[in-house]
Amino acid sequence: MSVFDKYKKGLSKTKKGFFSGLISAITGKKEIGSELIEEVEDILLGADLGYEVVSDILEKVEAKLDGKIDMEVLFKDALYDILKGKERSLKVNEKGLTVYFFVGVNGVGKTTTIAKIAQKLKKDGKKVLIAAGDTYRAAGGTQMKLWGDKLGIRVISHERGGDPSAVLFDAIDSAVSQNYDFLLIDTAGRLHTKVNLMEELEKMRRTIRRKLDRDADETILVIDATTGQNALKQLEIFNKKVGITSVVVTKMDGSAKGGIIFAIAK
Repeated sequence: MSVFDKYKKGLSKTKKGFFSGLISAITGKKEIGSELIEEVEDILLGADLGYEVVSDILEKVEAKLDGKIDMEVLFKDALYDILKGKERSLKVNEKGLTVYFFVGVNGVGKTTTIAKIAQKLKKDGKKVLIAAGDTYRAAGGTQMKLWGDKLGIRVISHERGGDPSAVLFDAIDSAVSQNYDFLLIDTAGRLHTKVNLMEELEKMRRTIRRKLDRDADETILVIDATTGQNALKQLEIFNKKVGITSVVVTKMDGSAKGGIIFAIAK
């Protein structure tokens, strides 16, 4: 089984749950009556698309509905239009060190995401360093080091309870002096409502700026696909504090519908 087949199989529950329900509701329909609107709204809102996105989709479909184009095509086009142009490759600094700064709330899968990206970069022949900036959890740095040992990638960490900006300071020094291609920075999961923890992230961002005279090439917010509409609030607050450039949606291999990505893109 190829890696693509593996992910396709993993996403099958989402496809069967969200999309099959939508397609079943609209198949054979030529007009959008009040009953159909209510049914479609329930399906799309249940998939975490959010009221604003759902209203926009219904408006676009109604505007183009003329009996000649299949309604399924119109709905797919309306959904695709929201995501169109949003997909891109992660930025790479061709002149030196590329830095990816990962943030998010507790338990969303930041550490695992970093390990996956690190492994991909290593397979591409890149020299990768990881900064274990999660000095808050008892096993934060240990977990990242275990991944590093497993992948054969160096991890810089400090003792639990230490200043994560100090970890970052040392990691950037090492990455620059030893000509690493990529530095991936892990951070402690933090509730976006905790002011002191969000200020700690701002301090880490200032450390990057002070050491490199610029921001990280990517500041990546990791979101659990089961989070729902609260993900928008997370994005708003993390973006205000550290300037989010990319979003990773995790845990899409279960019953999660993942429709929040449409709301985020919009």
